[in-house]
Parts: sequence; C-alpha cells; structure tokens
Amino acid sequence: MEDLRRKIEEGRTSGKRAYLEEYQLLHTEQLQGKLTNNDYDKQLEQIYLDHYKDLAAHKLPPGDDPASDYFNHTYSAIARSTSPEDKERTKKIHEALEKGMHEIDKDYPE
Repeated sequence: MEDLRRKIEEGRTSGKRAYLEEYQLLHTEQLQGKLTNNDYDKQLEQIYLDHYKDLAAHKLPPGDDPASDYFNHTYSAIARSTSPEDKERTKKIHEALEKGMHEIDKDYPE
C-alpha cells in the first residue's frame, strides 16, 4: 500500500494524478474495513469526477485508459449485486456521476 500512496503523492505533486492507483488504494481500504460503504462511494465518485474533468480538459475521450477500466469494473461489481442496499448505492452513485459530468461538460463544451 505504501507504493500506491507514494505513486499517488508523486502524481498529485507532478500534476498528473495516478487515478488507477487512487482507485486501487480506495478499493483496498474498503476491503480492509477502513471505509464505510458511504465513505467509499463518495470517494469513488470524487475520483471519477476529477478524472473525468482531467480528460475533458485535455479533450480526451472518457473510458480509454486503465483507470477508467478499473472504475467500470468496480462500479459494475456494485451494480451486479442483488442486495437492496447495493441497488440503492448504485442508483446514488449513478445520479451523482451524471450530475457531476453534466456540470463538467458545461465548462468543457466540445
């Protein structure tokens, strides 16, 4: 985990965030019980929206990189769950991402 933390810090310092490592660290901390589902979901949303904004600022299509693949895999795992709690989590995450992407798209029209 220290390698992930170091890569994340280096990325933030250099201005090129290590989104894949941020997703991986977040997931690891959740698996270790260090985060509630709510805390995990909020951080997942924030990383995704920061990543989306960086892609928009550089006119890159979302979903064409390892960090996007990792997010999609993680989000899909929650969405595939049959528990009512996870269905509600999926709905809330989706709504937050849609709202956030809409706001970002206003700032970066095509």
